[in-house]
Amino acid sequence: MNPYKSIWINPRVTFEELASREKQPFLILPIIGNGLIFGLDAYPDIASIFDEGGRIWAFFFALPLGIGLSFLMLGLIIPGLIKFCGKIWKGESTLRKMSNICSLSFFPLNIVLIYQISIFIFGVEPKLENINYGIIYLLWL
Repeated sequence: MNPYKSIWINPRVTFEELASREKQPFLILPIIGNGLIFGLDAYPDIASIFDEGGRIWAFFFALPLGIGLSFLMLGLIIPGLIKFCGKIWKGESTLRKMSNICSLSFFPLNIVLIYQISIFIFGVEPKLENINYGIIYLLWL
């Protein structure tokens, strides 16, 4: 089963199969996608610090920063907190299983990446930020 395809069609079965696997690879693609979303979202704020010629440096600073923070949050902090709370109820999950499940649960949010890349390519400033955040929130749910 390919989790990147089945997460869209049947998420429950995908999560159950991931939880039942004893050895599993670390699913890195959703974390990188969420890092790109965070980096492109933070780019205008970081670019405002630089002058007009330094905007390319802001881009090369924002994307690795977003990916790094995404690895920190989805790879360590959120799964670690869930694992810690699960140990209270005698849970038996490993940190890798929790990291995979957390990263895949944020994978449908990567639809926002298409929207953000199109805004970035065409240089359009989003006028209705509240609507943009509403769309992101609905996809996150």
